Amino acid sequence: MALGRLRPQRHPGGQADPGPEGARGRAGPDLRGIQGSRGPDHCRDGAAGGPRQRPGEPGAHRGPHALQEVPEIQEGIVSIKAVAREPGTRSKIAVTSNDDRVDPVGSCVGMKGSRVQAVTRELAGERVDIVPWSAEPSLLITRALSPAIVSNIILNRDRGEATVIVNDDQLSKAIGKEGKNVRLAAKLTEWKIDLISAREHGVRQRVSDEIKMSLSDLPGVTEDLLVHLEAFGIITIDDLADAPLDRLAALEGLDEDSADTLLATAQATRNELKKMIEKTVKEELERDAADGGDLFSEDVFTTDAENVAEDQDEVATSDRGELFKDFPVESEEEAAAAAEETKKIDPFANTELDD
Repeated sequence: MALGRLRPQRHPGGQADPGPEGARGRAGPDLRGIQGSRGPDHCRDGAAGGPRQRPGEPGAHRGPHALQEVPEIQEGIVSIKAVAREPGTRSKIAVTSNDDRVDPVGSCVGMKGSRVQAVTRELAGERVDIVPWSAEPSLLITRALSPAIVSNIILNRDRGEATVIVNDDQLSKAIGKEGKNVRLAAKLTEWKIDLISAREHGVRQRVSDEIKMSLSDLPGVTEDLLVHLEAFGIITIDDLADAPLDRLAALEGLDEDSADTLLATAQATRNELKKMIEKTVKEELERDAADGGDLFSEDVFTTDAENVAEDQDEVATSDRGELFKDFPVESEEEAAAAAEETKKIDPFANTELDD
């Protein structure tokens, strides 16, 4: 008889991981045990049939399941739409209400944070952010990046990428400690998020305007071909570089070989322009920093970066403006001012806890 020891396999729980590219490749958040049955297998032991884990153990399932005890969730009035977790450190949860009279965030938070604090205790201090869900990506990303205040968002829906512009003093808040805030926001929203400071965005736009080429500047693009390209919807070099080869070859004045050459030229030109822009922007930012400007040498952060800035402890508020006394705050005046600034962009964008 062979003797052995059984080891339960731990499950990471509701971690919504979009992968190294930031946003894509996720089949959906693991919501087992958060919604649905309140039976013991779901509410006490994680996924049905899974091993029992001690409350407070990093990665344990029981913590988020405490939200199942919220009456509004039991009754189906409030639903959990997405979950992103880094077990043992921080979580973000997006919720929605099926009744306009019921505030989904307030229901999960409870009076003075009592309900969400119970979840935090179950997870041995794991921070939990609760935000209102939105089907509009820009609004959801804005909420997911709270407590940072977002100035502008540029979406590339085809690539699932979002360039998020924040003021210089908001950049470290948007990134979060060890990159947690932006990383969890990317997982929650399923978008790859590139953070950039407003100052660097301005420099980048100006440099891009100075270093640019039109389609007519490309070798092989005649006036007649330019007319056909524009009729096809190809206006810029980027448009041409992303155009499908078979459709280019179908244009009048092009065959497969000439279309392939033109496409390769556009792609190579775009890459060279990007390199020139990046080099010029970096040099200008470094020069500004050397002159005493309040700039990072690298003012861009993407969700797959490794080295990030540290954030500051932030006040947590409900959308009724209540202060949660158990959470780190700077001052009541600063908290009120931050809440007012956030409401100017999104009156419902309030997280419950920040790391």
